[in-house]
Amino acid sequence: MKRNKSTHDINKFLRLLICTACLLLCGCQRDAVSTGTLLKLAEVRSIPAGKWSTHVESLQFIPLETNEQSLIGRINKIGYLDEVIYVLSDNNKLTAFRNDGSYIRNYCAIGNGPGELESFMDFDVDQENVYIIGYNKVSTFSKDGTFQKETNLKAIPSAIKKTKDGMLFYLSTPVGEDCLAYMDAEGNWSTTLQKNEPLRLNRPNSWLRLPDGNFIFQKGYSMEAVLFREDSQQFEDIDLTDAPTALTLAEQEQIQKEQGSKGLFDSGKIIYDGLASSASQLIFAEGDKNGTSLYLRDLEQNKTCSFIVSEMEDDVTFTEGKFLDYASCGYSNGAYLLSYLEADVLREVFQNHEENPNYPLVMKLHDESNPVILLFRLKD
Repeated sequence: MKRNKSTHDINKFLRLLICTACLLLCGCQRDAVSTGTLLKLAEVRSIPAGKWSTHVESLQFIPLETNEQSLIGRINKIGYLDEVIYVLSDNNKLTAFRNDGSYIRNYCAIGNGPGELESFMDFDVDQENVYIIGYNKVSTFSKDGTFQKETNLKAIPSAIKKTKDGMLFYLSTPVGEDCLAYMDAEGNWSTTLQKNEPLRLNRPNSWLRLPDGNFIFQKGYSMEAVLFREDSQQFEDIDLTDAPTALTLAEQEQIQKEQGSKGLFDSGKIIYDGLASSASQLIFAEGDKNGTSLYLRDLEQNKTCSFIVSEMEDDVTFTEGKFLDYASCGYSNGAYLLSYLEADVLREVFQNHEENPNYPLVMKLHDESNPVILLFRLKD
């Protein structure tokens, strides 16, 4: 990792780390300290590193069906539930595919009428419904695509998380003094966090759901965070680690003010990024001027794992997909990981690998093909 990256390059790199971290779902030998529902991370520098592909059972390439209805743009987010792949693309489409890549349906439509949105900002799914947010409302659809209801919002959100009894929203262009809001099942806009709290919630995979149903949100590139308790509808400040070299939020703000984002890596402090999770795992990345590492905190087994980026770049499975270089989003629940690569990138990767069993599939993809989903099944 170069220390003289531009702000754009650093932000791009950190986004890749979040996605890459979703690959690293395994067990490890180091216990961490648990304090109630909040889990302090172990001293990460003392944790042995490993290669993630040793924990992958299989890698499946899933070309998404390409027709007039299913043609999508650049993928902004992937969801996966009950063997259905949900893809939110930048051309205002939320499309469902089976796990063999065949097209199922599109959800919602562009417009101002019932069941329509002017643009698609984010989505979430649960066992029953699909939830999509636009500029100032959330539309609910059943899994079969039937429009259920829509609810007007008091501000413009950019991310949504379905909770047990309501919904959480991050407000990208907040009205008044609000930037994080909770709406209960009756549509009451009941709890908010002030917008002067610099949360990195503009991407949906920064939301961490704890096993007890509460949520954690990361502040900046620090390990300072906000805990939301749905039962009391209260927010409180917490620290995810007490490591003395961890960058604090105040230090981040001062460095960025004086030096810009590139100064973060030269500060002598460890910066963190990439709060992503399943029901049982917290995934994050740490970086400083010496390099970058990726970590998994297993909330059920009370263990933490470490992976070094430089080692993974030499990993056969990892290199085959060029995941670090090209991927920009992913999804994992601890049993598998989904990400994607564009058809032209895959052809470039496989052009000299005729012996690979995926070679015939990849090389017949045409330029207008939808992206290909990479489905990694992980070992127990």
